Amino acid sequence: MKYLKTQMDTIEMKVATECKEAFAELQTSLNQYTADLPLGTPIVPFLEYKDYCARVLFPNNPHNHPVLRDLEVDSQKAGAIEAGLREFHKLLMNK
Repeated sequence: MKYLKTQMDTIEMKVATECKEAFAELQTSLNQYTADLPLGTPIVPFLEYKDYCARVLFPNNPHNHPVLRDLEVDSQKAGAIEAGLREFHKLLMNK
């Protein structure tokens, strides 16, 4: 049992060392890429909240999913649909 514990500790130390080395290598390579960018350029890619949510919720079709389009309804039913959506919103916001 003691042998297994020693072996696990050794493996854990190797993994930790490899992670530290990989992280240092990644930082170094990032510095090489960012050295050419103008001062103040964001390094981390940034998406608007709507685009980020679309990619997370609909990864196969983030730009043309039916949920993201405007709702097309018959003008006679528009009032009832709006009232229903307001009630649904109230239900969702009721904590």
